[in-house]
Amino acid sequence: MLDEHLPLEPEFRQGRGPVLARTEIDYLRPLRFGDVAVGRMWLAGVRRASWSLQAEFVAGEDVVARALQVGVLVDYATLKPLPVPDVLRRSLPAGTQVGPIEGGGQ
Repeated sequence: MLDEHLPLEPEFRQGRGPVLARTEIDYLRPLRFGDVAVGRMWLAGVRRASWSLQAEFVAGEDVVARALQVGVLVDYATLKPLPVPDVLRRSLPAGTQVGPIEGGGQ
């Protein structure tokens, strides 16, 4: 997602970049070895200095987990949050999908 909308290499050269501020996950059903799970992640919202992503993981037709992550762009020297850049805010309306992610199986 960021590679497309806000490449990180230029941000790193300027001494700033994203950090994960919060992660929560609700496990709704256990998976077993060999189960195939598909994850879908989307942008849930953008605030002045943070963005939130939500995710859902499905095995077959069952939702097995739901997750939330909050990211913040920070100045690495001061570790203070920076405003979400306008280019990122404009290019990512809420609901923008940033998955899917597949895993499991053999």
